[in-house]
Parts: sequence; C-alpha cells; structure tokens
Amino acid sequence: MVNRRDVIISVLTMFCLTATLFLTRLPVSQSEVENNLQVGASDTRKPTVLYAANAMWIEPNQSACAIGNRFNVTVWLNITEDVFGCQVALLYNRTHLMCTRANHTSTGNYFEGHGVDIPSNSPRIDTSFLGNGSLLAYEGCLSLDFIAGPHSGTLIWAEFEVLTLGNSTLDLTTETSAGGYNNFVLGPELADISFTPHDGYVVTDTTPPLSIDHFISGKPTCPRPYLPSNYTRANEPTQVTMNISQTVYNLFSVLLHYRVDAGEWWNTTMTYNSTGQLWELTIPGQSNSTSTVEFFIDAYDHVGIVATSETFSYPIEHLPVGDLNGDFKVDGKDIATATLHFGEAIFP
Repeated sequence: MVNRRDVIISVLTMFCLTATLFLTRLPVSQSEVENNLQVGASDTRKPTVLYAANAMWIEPNQSACAIGNRFNVTVWLNITEDVFGCQVALLYNRTHLMCTRANHTSTGNYFEGHGVDIPSNSPRIDTSFLGNGSLLAYEGCLSLDFIAGPHSGTLIWAEFEVLTLGNSTLDLTTETSAGGYNNFVLGPELADISFTPHDGYVVTDTTPPLSIDHFISGKPTCPRPYLPSNYTRANEPTQVTMNISQTVYNLFSVLLHYRVDAGEWWNTTMTYNSTGQLWELTIPGQSNSTSTVEFFIDAYDHVGIVATSETFSYPIEHLPVGDLNGDFKVDGKDIATATLHFGEAIFP
C-alpha cells in the first residue's frame, strides 16, 4: 500500500531539487524588474511569422526607431515535444539600447496554467555575466507537470529605449562562457530539447533624421511703392521658403538664423504652410547701407535631434538717392510718388 506521506515528501523533494537546479544556472541580478507592469499589445497578438518547430524567436522581427523612442518585443517558443521549462538569455548592445522593463507574458503565455513563478526567476535586466546588455528569464512547470507538445506561445516581453543610432540586434543565439548561461528548453525528464533560436529586433536608422533639400525662394515681397523685381532692394522684406524632408523622425520645429554684413545672428521660428508643404519666414528689409544678408536653418525633431542647412546669402541692391519706386533711377515717377505720399511718417 502506498504511503500518502511518502508521496508528498517525494513530490516536494523533486520540486526543491528542480528549483535548485535552475536557480544555480541563473546569475546574480543587478536589478530586479517589478512584476506589476502592464503587458503590452505585443503579448496578445498572433506572431507575424510562426517559425517552424522547433524554434524560439523575437517579435517584431525587424523594425526601425528614432532616438528616444521605446518599443516592445516578445519572445515566442514553438516546440513539438513535451516541455517542462525553458530559459531565455536575450543579449543586446547597451550602447544603442536600454532595456527599461520586462516581465513574463500573460495572455498567450507558453506556460499559462502550468507555470511556477519563483521571484528570482522574474526577467532580470543587465545581468553582469555578459559584460553588456542582457536580459535573463526562466519559466517552468510545477513538479511532475509539463506542457504537452506540440505547442506554441509567448515567453517574455521587454521594453527597450533607443539611445543612439546604429545597427543593434537582439540576440538569442550567443552562448556565454561564464557558467554556460544560454537559451535552453527542457523536457519532463530535464533533458535538453534541440531548437533553433532566431535573432530579432534591429535598429536600422543610421541616416540623418532630417534632410533640408534646398533653398526654394528668396523672392522679395515688393512692398508699396516698389515695382516687382527679382532683386532684394534696400528696405524691402525678403520671403524665405524652405523644403524639409524627413525619414522616420517627426519634425517638430524649424529655427531660422540670419545676420547682416557678418554681424550678430538673429533667431526666429519659421511657419509651416500646409498648402505648399513648405516652411516660410520673412526677413525684414535692410537699410541702404547694408551689403549682404546671410541665413541658415536648424530643423529639430521631437527628441531634439537637429539637422542644419547650408548657409545661404543674398545681396542688398542699393538705391540711388531719390529713387523711391526702386527702379534704380531718379525720374518723374519718383516725384509723383513723393507727391502722393507727402506727409507720411513711416515706410508703407
């Protein structure tokens, strides 16, 4: 007759031995991740690509982000055999990325209804055994329990922030030399199950965030009584129009800098014309003693990255004394203009 007490002791002993086995395979963490985080949308959706069993992979497989942006990834597992537990060792370049939080997934989790969550087995960020960015997590069944194969589902999710531009792969394939910490899947008898890991998210934006195509227009505004002209004359405001193209970055503001005859720079914000999809600003008219106006623009994205244009310039055409209509000669038309505007105290 089977002694019930002996069965319970046997089960508890096996559980403790199993837990000890996995805890000894995990390094000491530098930081613990809180368990009360909300699970992102990536945990509940179906994978874009269901890799053929046996496989572990990262969703989304590839994408691009701007500096300062945060994104979520989820690690998936698809195994044909019975599974008792598994470990995820996710490596990344800490120069380019920072893991801000992580947790086991909830909806669609591979071990849903079977898992045991030992506190030290929560996903641990930037563990020291690799010398670079890493995320380590273990999940498994209670003793004598297992997941019947074939089966697929999610394991962990992690949130990353982009620190610098450059290619950076989330790596599931690298094995460490210190203690043999790597990715593994175990069957009910604690034997390794062979599977193929697939690397994931790659930050691919190495191009400048913004590009300033060209100087579209420096056309004078020709205020009264000036005649239309392709030259910028003394006292004549000049409209500056710029075309700015953007890649994955969000253009936030455009600042124009201008100066007169190599003097002090003046700064002002340009206005976006949605009809022409151009940025515009009017530089005030300059005195008849001015020779040259220079200007350039700084285009900022939403996280403060700036793209700077080349420096443009235009000359100020000096008018003869008495030339009131800007036709570069003094004649009866100027006398008529003076008579028409006699008594006015400001420039129209």
